Amino acid sequence: MDRAARNSSLRTKLLRWACDTDCPLRPSFPIFPISVDKLCEYALWLNDNGVNGWASVKNYIAAAMAWQKERSLNDSRYASTQAEAFYDHFRSRFKSGVPVKRKREAKLAITTGLMEAMALLTNPNDKTAVGEMASYVVLYFASIRIGHVAPQSRNKQQHVLLWRNIIISEDEVFIYLFSTKTLPSAANDGWWTTIAARPLGHFMLDPVRLLRRWRTLSFVSHAQPVFHAVGAPMLVVTRLNFTSTLRRRLTAAARLLPHGRAFNAAAFAGISFRRSGLQALWGKVPAQQVADHAGHKQISSTMAYAAGANIEARRADTHIIASAFAAGF
Repeated sequence: MDRAARNSSLRTKLLRWACDTDCPLRPSFPIFPISVDKLCEYALWLNDNGVNGWASVKNYIAAAMAWQKERSLNDSRYASTQAEAFYDHFRSRFKSGVPVKRKREAKLAITTGLMEAMALLTNPNDKTAVGEMASYVVLYFASIRIGHVAPQSRNKQQHVLLWRNIIISEDEVFIYLFSTKTLPSAANDGWWTTIAARPLGHFMLDPVRLLRRWRTLSFVSHAQPVFHAVGAPMLVVTRLNFTSTLRRRLTAAARLLPHGRAFNAAAFAGISFRRSGLQALWGKVPAQQVADHAGHKQISSTMAYAAGANIEARRADTHIIASAFAAGF
C-alpha cells in the first residue's frame, strides 16, 4: 500500500469513530482539535473495532495527530505537562490492562423486511435515493462484494463497476466483473453474472426497471462508475459514505417494522447484502450453485456465509437419522 493510500485508510477510521460516537451530550464534531481524553477514547474504540492491540492502535493515534498538526494545531499528547503525563499513564495501562480483541462480530444479513421497507421509503423522483436503492438491489440479488460498488479507498478502483460493465435487457441485467480475488481462472477474462427481472414485484425491488431508471437519471459516460458519489458522476462512492448512508436508511426502514426502536444499525455494512443473498440460497439449491453465485473457487469459502441450521431443520434431522431404525422402533 502506498503512503497516500495508507494515510487515507488511517484517517477513514478517525472519521468512522466520530460518526459512531457523536451524541448531543458529548459531540465528536468538529473533530479537531482532539483533546487528550478524546484521543484515549478513540484508542479504546479502535481496539473494539478491529485494530488489534497497542502496536496497531498507536499508528492510528499518530495519524490523527499528524492530521491535526496539518491544521496548525498542536499535538494533544504533548500540549502540556499534565496532558503528557495523562497520556503516558493511559498508554502504560492500555498495554497491560486492555485485552486484545482479535475477532469482530460478523455483520448481520439484511432481512427481506428491511429491503421491503427501504423500497417503500424510496422516492422514484429522488435521484440520490434511487441510486442508493439501485446499489442495494444489485448487491442483494447478485450477492457481489461491496468493493464492486464502494471500494475501501479511491486508490483501489480496479474492481468498481462501470456502466460499460452493465447490459440491461428486457428481462435481465448482465454484470461483468473483473475480479481475481477468488477466481484465478478469471484473472485475464473476468466473468459474468446476471440478475433476472421481477416485473410483478415492487418497482424498487425489480433490478431491471430500477437500474433502467437509475441509468436515465445518472448516465454520463460508459467509463462512469455505476454508483457514484453524490454530485460527482465520475467519482466513485467511498466505503465510509456508503456505510453511513446505508445505516441511516436502515434505521429509517426499521421504524416501519416491529421492534424498530431496538434496531442496531452498526450490525450492518456492505457485506450484509452478500450475506443475505447467499443465505437465502443456502439449502434451497445445490451447494455448488451457491458457490458459483458467490464467485467462489471452493465451496469451503461459501460455507462461511451459511446461516446454519434452524430449529425446524434440526427437528427434521431427527426423522432422517431415525429412518434407519427397524419398523416399530
